[in-house]
Amino acid sequence: MIRKLVFIILLSNFVISAQPVTNSEIASGLIEKSIMEFPVKPDLEKPLQLVYHSPDRFSFYKNSVTRDFLKRYQGLKINERSQDERIEYTIENLVIVYSEPFSDGFLGEQQFEREINLRGGMLYYSNGELKESSSFNLFASDSIALEQKDYIDSPGLKVSSDGTEAESFLSGVTGPAIAVGATLVSLFLFFTVRSK
Repeated sequence: MIRKLVFIILLSNFVISAQPVTNSEIASGLIEKSIMEFPVKPDLEKPLQLVYHSPDRFSFYKNSVTRDFLKRYQGLKINERSQDERIEYTIENLVIVYSEPFSDGFLGEQQFEREINLRGGMLYYSNGELKESSSFNLFASDSIALEQKDYIDSPGLKVSSDGTEAESFLSGVTGPAIAVGATLVSLFLFFTVRSK
């Protein structure tokens, strides 16, 4: 019976922490979402020219954009020299912001908020004429453990605002010191008041 109780207590304290999603993976997901929400269905019989515009620091997303268009429009033929149909996809900005760290409860682990904002637009031309324009401003946010910050950072994406500087020694020791001190004082008072 005691073994089962100990086993249950050990299992209840065992927490499986999921691997967080990287900044680049979230940005790719936002790009896919922007393409899935594009209101135009191009003529799949004609070859399409797909033009990608972005600042140089986002040039590595060109393959993601092409892949997501092919995924959305099954049977799409992409031809870089086509003049009949053309879609221009533009990433204007991709902003990543980290908040100041905060604790999850009194003795909880340090966490920070991550916010990612993707802004851009798409233009659809048919027979040299602009048929549709669409802009997007997509947003994603979540909370991440401070110890996982190095894992989620992507080398090609610069963080716009990083408030996650390393925690000072004093602020890391203050919480546990207060808890231990309060416990010691309560034990001291319990035994001194009880004995009189």
